[in-house]
Amino acid sequence: MTDAVRAEIQAFYDRYIAAWNARDFGAMADFHTEPALFMHSKMSFNLPDRAAKIAMLEDLFARLIDEGFSHSVYDSLTVRPSGEGMAIADARNIRRLRSDGSSIEVVDAHYVLRKEGGSWRFIVTVICSPGWQKQRQRALYVA
Repeated sequence: MTDAVRAEIQAFYDRYIAAWNARDFGAMADFHTEPALFMHSKMSFNLPDRAAKIAMLEDLFARLIDEGFSHSVYDSLTVRPSGEGMAIADARNIRRLRSDGSSIEVVDAHYVLRKEGGSWRFIVTVICSPGWQKQRQRALYVA
């Protein structure tokens, strides 16, 4: 079962990147639950519905296009099933590129996914600094 989940989520993620590169905001929005939570170091977005997700993506792409955005690629996706119909996935070295291949930005992404109605969906998307998992920091445990 674990290998099947990994393969499903890998295929799901490849379809998501294809929608991203096609600038298909409606399709990208449909990859996320409602509500969906997006986080990065500067702010968080709790997006209650499809319209809010599309608006956030349009704003993000306006910035990227101003910087010459062409497409995104990534190095790897690690998937860990975390319960019935739940998984954690980490995409490493997501590069947002210009048409000449130069980089606009490089990020990692940490996702929480849930299977809804037979399809995987992102519940939470966290944009991380590249290599964040390799950083050794003192762990905090709360009992």
